[in-house]
Amino acid sequence: ARIFCRDTVVPASTMSNLRPAALLTLLALTACGGGIHKRWTFHEAFPDPTELVTTQDPAAAHKRLADTELPRTRAHDDRLLELLRTRTEITAAHLVLLTRAVGHENHSVCHTDRGMFCWGDRAKGEAAATIELLLNEGLPKITTIDRRWYAELIGCTQTDPTLLRYLDRFHAQMDDGSEAALIDILKGMPGSPATTPLILALRERGQADDNRCWIAFSYLSFDDDRLDLLRAMVGSGIDVQGERLLQAMRAFSFDSGREAAFAMLVQKAPSLQFADAKAVVAMFSFDEGKQKACAALAKATAIQVTEAQLAELLRMFSFDSDRAACVRSLAAHLHGTSTALDARAILSTFSFDSDRLAATRALAGRWRHFPQEERRTITATFSFDSSKKEASRLLD
Repeated sequence: ARIFCRDTVVPASTMSNLRPAALLTLLALTACGGGIHKRWTFHEAFPDPTELVTTQDPAAAHKRLADTELPRTRAHDDRLLELLRTRTEITAAHLVLLTRAVGHENHSVCHTDRGMFCWGDRAKGEAAATIELLLNEGLPKITTIDRRWYAELIGCTQTDPTLLRYLDRFHAQMDDGSEAALIDILKGMPGSPATTPLILALRERGQADDNRCWIAFSYLSFDDDRLDLLRAMVGSGIDVQGERLLQAMRAFSFDSGREAAFAMLVQKAPSLQFADAKAVVAMFSFDEGKQKACAALAKATAIQVTEAQLAELLRMFSFDSDRAACVRSLAAHLHGTSTALDARAILSTFSFDSDRLAATRALAGRWRHFPQEERRTITATFSFDSSKKEASRLLD
């Protein structure tokens, strides 16, 4: 399962001394409460299942459900449906408890200050079908509802038609159009796979302008959910220029998500300035991601870079091969007056002659016009005579 914990901190000294497998185990244990403990069975947690629809403290029951091993059986699902069908009225909080009592494989687990939220894959399997039945049969019976429980019901929806039915019935009274209202709703469904469908539905209804979409994006917990919402936002014509692009890129946790996001967003930012481009490249943790960002930048925008700026980018890399790939990507985007000083600054970022030669080969067309004495200062940056000779040949 994907695990997100907003408040857990693991000391850096501990993290640095762990092997990857041990680190993943620690993170999972930390997210699940800091240690190994026996989870309750459903019978132990709820010896009288009618408590799900009668409890006076739904929040406490909600927490108990999150720590309960739920049965994944048809008989258990039928019992939950029967609990709903025997009632003519139900509160939103109690309907949430019924949907949360359906056993499913956790796809996402979010820990926040409001407790633990476990979500299954949306619209997949028998569990999803049972949740849909509960939500649709329970909808006309709801008597009492507030923003918190409304949000979780929305988060539990397994299909867009059910989501829309809840929006039609309750959204006008739950969302006054303010940022605070939207944030309250998002806090009530952290990690839910229904978040992107919700924002798309609101946008289609004119209830989610660009600012509200970006607010929703900032409350997502996982990179793949961020990518899903970004694709939808870009497809709906949202502005991603300048600071908006940087805001989106900062939200991602891993380079793989950043790569996919930048490849998508840079297409919508053809006038991206170098300072913003440099800031994006700096967000990547590893050379591979930085190099792919430079390639995407070169392919999708009309950005122009000076040799001095190219040297700035190259200093962000750890390995020569990726520096050389960056030079090849951006060579066609160089502009302005070229100087031997800038050329030496570029070559000095490399550790090995072979990659210095690769950079010289890519940029020789801009450097051949230098006077012979300046070209000698460039070849002097190479370590071996054979490399100096080859560099001289490239610059002649």
